[in-house]
Amino acid sequence: MAYAGDDPPPARASPMQPIARLATRLALLGASLPAAAASTVNLPAWVCSVPDTLLRSGFQAGEQVPHEPSNGTGGAYPGAMTRNFAIAGLGTGTQQVYVYVPSTYTPARDWPLVLALHGAGGPGTAAAAAAAARDEWATIAESFGFIVAAPAGSGSSGGWIAPYAPGSGPSDYDLIAAVRDTLLAEYNINRARSYVWGYSAGGQVAHDLAQNAWNGFGASSLAAYAVSAGVLHGVTCDVNHPELYLRPACAPLLAGQPRRIPVQLHIGNSDPLLGEVQADRDRFTNAGWVLGDNLVYAIFVGGHTYAGMLATRVWPKLCPYALAP
Repeated sequence: MAYAGDDPPPARASPMQPIARLATRLALLGASLPAAAASTVNLPAWVCSVPDTLLRSGFQAGEQVPHEPSNGTGGAYPGAMTRNFAIAGLGTGTQQVYVYVPSTYTPARDWPLVLALHGAGGPGTAAAAAAAARDEWATIAESFGFIVAAPAGSGSSGGWIAPYAPGSGPSDYDLIAAVRDTLLAEYNINRARSYVWGYSAGGQVAHDLAQNAWNGFGASSLAAYAVSAGVLHGVTCDVNHPELYLRPACAPLLAGQPRRIPVQLHIGNSDPLLGEVQADRDRFTNAGWVLGDNLVYAIFVGGHTYAGMLATRVWPKLCPYALAP
């Protein structure tokens, strides 16, 4: 198990010999990448200003608005709610998830989904951080018509427990996947418009889910994702911590992706992680992402925060993307 928090995970020696280690690394690469490539659809501009896309889809020449409804039923709506999930072997009890369903929700049409992953603020802070992330997104979800879910991580420093290899035991990635699958079953969600956003430690997890395709995430299931003040080296690739020794190197990982999934990198000009996020920008462009197209790199005035960023910077750059059915 590995901790994706603001503090480095505790060091431990690897029990694997070098040859077995290499074999497992190759197995990880093969197991984590999606089997088939998906493609990105750039939505018409009006989609992000008119939430009810189902009624208008097809009315404009040449437009493409993918709809892949989950046709889920039975979920409570509307408003803010707290859900409890029990993942066997993860923590000592249940994990809390904070959900918001807009007042305009109806199962008669499908809705986008945003999974919001909080940062690590210290022991005992995860639930409050997840609730705050949900509340930050709720206003935007209400205005623009999507469902948001913010799980609380189980890490000892208020962050996330990440797997270090397939089959390595339960982790918070199992929780995130269970939240996704439950919402798909309970609400009518547009699978073609599923997004992940993460802040700090949560941004590191967002990178890992998208690029290493854990638990059915990745370029074949996510329309786009955004990272606020998080880095690739935190969990995803080129990780130096022994807990995560099975992660691949960044250059071949990014270069080998079957789809250049749209990604955003947001960082404050006084954030200590500024240099590392700049390096991540270069890693993406070296692997074929294009600045201003499927890669957004934005520096704002401030430090290690995301306050006030979601409505003005993050959602407007997530919303225009969908997956081709």
